[in-house]
Amino acid sequence: MDAKEFRKNNPNVRLGEFTEEDVPIEKIKFDPDTKKLSIVTQIEKRKVMYIEAPKEKIRCRDGEHIFKVVDKHRYIFTCTNPGCHYSRIVYPSTYKFEGGKLIHRVTGKVI
Repeated sequence: MDAKEFRKNNPNVRLGEFTEEDVPIEKIKFDPDTKKLSIVTQIEKRKVMYIEAPKEKIRCRDGEHIFKVVDKHRYIFTCTNPGCHYSRIVYPSTYKFEGGKLIHRVTGKVI
């Protein structure tokens, strides 16, 4: 559910502020007569805060990475684009490194 849909369905909730809500909580209950455990769901009042967290890019798409060699002895490459922290072990028998791109030798697919 995105922020617009949440605001539409919950117009009275303020973002970034604590509110008290009834929340279902699972608890373990021990019955001394039967000596068994059971899970019981109880409704309790808890402080809850709703925030708006925008979606952020975590990693580049395949073919958009610009790699550099981090460790040439262990064949570790990492993407240099800001915000992308993608690293990969690549063997020269499988991939070739040309112009910042890693290209599969057999299929020609760019990582």
